[in-house]
Amino acid sequence: MLIFLDIAASAPEDGVPAEIAWAAADLSAAASWLIRPAPDWDESLYAPDAGSRHGLTRPMLEADGREPRRVAMLLAEDLAGATVASADPAGHEALLDRLYEAAPFPRPFALRDADGLRRARWGDPAEADRLRARAAARLEDGPALDGAVDLALAWSLASGGDAGTSAEAARALIAREGR
Repeated sequence: MLIFLDIAASAPEDGVPAEIAWAAADLSAAASWLIRPAPDWDESLYAPDAGSRHGLTRPMLEADGREPRRVAMLLAEDLAGATVASADPAGHEALLDRLYEAAPFPRPFALRDADGLRRARWGDPAEADRLRARAAARLEDGPALDGAVDLALAWSLASGGDAGTSAEAARALIAREGR
């Protein structure tokens, strides 16, 4: 199974994961978790403007987030045996390392480059088709769930999926998993 992963960080440089989300390439399943700051993740790891980029603030994460260990366990369970791809493998590897250090147990998967994987397998969807499907799915910039679903949507279109059907599946995932 192919899974697309996205992570919203607490800061552009040297941050920690604030939200982690994944979406199946066939748009059949997805999950998203807010991450409560670990005890050693101090205020300096949270940029004041990060909340304006993805809508997540440290107080919100403290109140609504899950413990890093629990998120690491859920992620490991959900992604066991899957090929996991990200639009930013290097940046997301660093954020996953921070999460699994707080867990603490080894990360059970590696990341592949989503764009390279898609181009090698199918090519790129027409940009206009992708943007129309993205708009129809009502995806937003910022939330990790929307980012993961957007990657799965691009994969679906590049592999010959119908734009309307794919957009509806993407919109259903966002509605089911919440934003």
